[in-house]
Amino acid sequence: MTTMNELIRELKINDIINALMAAFKAGNRDYISSTAELLHEEFMYTVSESTELTGDTLRRASKLHALYCVSLGLIKLMSSEPVNGNPTDLLRIAVSDGDLSSLTLSLTTAAALLIKGFTSWINEFSETAQGIGNDFIKEIVSSFLEIARLISIVNP
Repeated sequence: MTTMNELIRELKINDIINALMAAFKAGNRDYISSTAELLHEEFMYTVSESTELTGDTLRRASKLHALYCVSLGLIKLMSSEPVNGNPTDLLRIAVSDGDLSSLTLSLTTAAALLIKGFTSWINEFSETAQGIGNDFIKEIVSSFLEIARLISIVNP
């Protein structure tokens, strides 16, 4: 059986999502926390090993960060933390400030809402994403929206 480390290194998005959702449904917070840590480490490694984020490296980093935000959203739900804020408003703040922390908060909130079955934010979120000038943030948001579509299939 393939380990989560291998899935992350090979960036097998469907398998990672399936494993995260299975752990969420089983109430396995430790597994999700461990996965979040692995995703963050791989993201940091990918970013630090690159002189500039372009092409495949940019896409890899963005997918890793998007998956990291999904795992944080799952942890938030399992911790019974309130899911506050409009993810689109939070995205606008992140874009205007060029701030990865604000972006992480936006995507974490969006992921938690998606898992809870709230999808009303998606269209406005997608429209906002169209106008993002920062390539790194734009790619992360695009990756997140792609992953959100996959989650909707796995967790209808």
